[in-house]
Amino acid sequence: MAKPIRENLQTTVDNLRDSDPRIRRTALSAYGRLTAEENIYPDEATVRVIYKLLFDPDAGVRLQACTALALMPGPVETLNHRVDALEARLADHHPQVRAQAVAAIGDLAKMDITIPASIVDILASWVSLPEPQGFEAAYTLAILKDIRGQNRLEASLQVSGLQALALEGIGRLRQTSSLPVLRRYAGRWFITWSDRFVAWAIMAHLGDETGIYQIRRNLRSKHFEERIFMCVLSGQWRIEGTRTTLRQLATEPHEAAQEAAIEALGNIGHAHDRHFLETLLRDTSLSSDTQQVAQQALRHLLTQTPL
Repeated sequence: MAKPIRENLQTTVDNLRDSDPRIRRTALSAYGRLTAEENIYPDEATVRVIYKLLFDPDAGVRLQACTALALMPGPVETLNHRVDALEARLADHHPQVRAQAVAAIGDLAKMDITIPASIVDILASWVSLPEPQGFEAAYTLAILKDIRGQNRLEASLQVSGLQALALEGIGRLRQTSSLPVLRRYAGRWFITWSDRFVAWAIMAHLGDETGIYQIRRNLRSKHFEERIFMCVLSGQWRIEGTRTTLRQLATEPHEAAQEAAIEALGNIGHAHDRHFLETLLRDTSLSSDTQQVAQQALRHLLTQTPL
């Protein structure tokens, strides 16, 4: 660890014990962010301090402690302890703290750890509550592949500021019963182009022909940013129907689009694309950066769960 980073980290840890709650809040925010950015595992003594701050008299400190526990990296076997600690904040008297505890549990759940059934049932009982608690509960349930928050996520497509996460949650649930809602949303006039593209991608992910058609068509958009974004979405949502177009883009001269298409093929992970990527790697005209992207894509393809 570089000396300036080590010094900043130590100052931050010292400030966790400051008598001023404003400084404690700032220290928690900085510690979570710094350890995440630098991939620094926190020491046990600091984690214990943060656990204690979950019970701080100041609601802002408790909220920031929830956030820090979600942000800090660490061995998977230690993350369950964080979930157990966060459970206490689900009963916090402040709704913003409860919502942040749910969000933190959701972030930890993305690490494929087991969330106790007691917590999952609490979240399911919250999906009809006002924002932000109800939505955070529904979104976290989606991370856990629990469909009890599906209706809340679909309704949240009408709520400004929640659409992107609602779409992601709906996609995680993979329920074809959401297709009518997604079609209506994608057909609305006043939504961002990125949200529309994501809706199409999730529709395609669910096997909808209109979604697949729109993704293929926009992979050939005259707007470079849209082509790149469609490559990313094709890989993120593992849309098999885009593979032919992606292979074509992967051999075209525009390096950024070429690399995005190659990466998407690796993320989709179809076994039939292995030979294509291996052949591409033998192309001596590829830049070293593109070669590296292709190598990473091939490695990713070989470790993907079969479609």
